[in-house]
Amino acid sequence: MLWRLLFLSPDFQARIPEKLINQFKLSGLQRVALVPEKSLLSDNNGNLFAEYFDESSPCRILEDKSGMNFKISFNKRRVSRPVFSGNNSACPFDNRESRAHLDLERHYLTPNWYPFSKNHSMLIPFRHYSLPTLEDLRLALSLSAKLNQTVTLNIAGSGASVKQHLHFHCFDERLPIVSCLGKEVLSNYPKSLKIESLYYPAYCLKISGSQTAEFVHGLLEKFSQPYNLVFFNGFAIFIPRKIEAPLEGVAWNFGAAEIGGFLVAGSKEFFDSADNKLVCGLIAKAGFSEKKEIEILESGLLKALNCEELVLSKKPKNLNQ
Repeated sequence: MLWRLLFLSPDFQARIPEKLINQFKLSGLQRVALVPEKSLLSDNNGNLFAEYFDESSPCRILEDKSGMNFKISFNKRRVSRPVFSGNNSACPFDNRESRAHLDLERHYLTPNWYPFSKNHSMLIPFRHYSLPTLEDLRLALSLSAKLNQTVTLNIAGSGASVKQHLHFHCFDERLPIVSCLGKEVLSNYPKSLKIESLYYPAYCLKISGSQTAEFVHGLLEKFSQPYNLVFFNGFAIFIPRKIEAPLEGVAWNFGAAEIGGFLVAGSKEFFDSADNKLVCGLIAKAGFSEKKEIEILESGLLKALNCEELVLSKKPKNLNQ
């Protein structure tokens, strides 16, 4: 596949880390154009964009005897983020020239000005639309694997801040959900796919294999409820959503990071008082956790997938105790 890198000044070219260039070559992208803005130039640590994340922000691991350890942080900059109403307001993602960015073939990467993790950027399509295409999913999977980052997606009803313009979050933080064990389901699917129901407080499916993007896209086309997606190391986790904001006091709505086990507290008081049991309960409330509602959900998934059998997830009893 043809690939070329457009450098717009020799000085700019000299300051792009070689490791990053090689990573984009490996991802198979046809064209990468780098915009020479001062805030985009790499720093001494090899970061492509200016780093807005305050590493002094407090973060705690909420341990549990079951081994399901969640994380919680308090980030003043994230909490101060302005709310985009979307009512007669210009979309903040339509004009990429107004912010530091890196152009891909049909998307661009740009730093998140209110990050909750180190190296937090956003992957945004040039065009203005709200639901992911197959190309979007393939690119998100590729970036998660090649850049060794977590990539997440929120949509309307599942924590998206800008609901009208699709955007993925890319960041260094590893979400607790990606380490969960699962039970394989849908064994009648091709060997190129592995589908697991994870042992987690909220119902979710982990999809891996060479046809991951195609499977997820086919599922989403027929799934009418809100959901979150988490991409990590080349696999995807699909998390259906029931409630967008399970508790006041948590910064913004529950997005993929929050339901994935990494909470951003809305206040220092909440950060200090939250424990594993509380976070586990919030995750269960935001997603699907009761047997009857899971049965109804899976019935809908079966129809969407044209499958004969889907095994119910069985989570350890102490997850919600």
